[in-house]
Amino acid sequence: MDAVDYTHYKEEQWAYYQGLPDSVQVLDGLDEIEKCMCIKELLKKFGK
Repeated sequence: MDAVDYTHYKEEQWAYYQGLPDSVQVLDGLDEIEKCMCIKELLKKFGK
């Protein structure tokens, strides 16, 4: 795997993992997730 392919792969991985907390935030904003401290703590960890 050359440097360009590796960089592209890392960008795809970052976008995938960034989508996880984003989806939780959307569901939280729509009040689809019951309000609890666990979700708030999870979002704080991903927000750093």
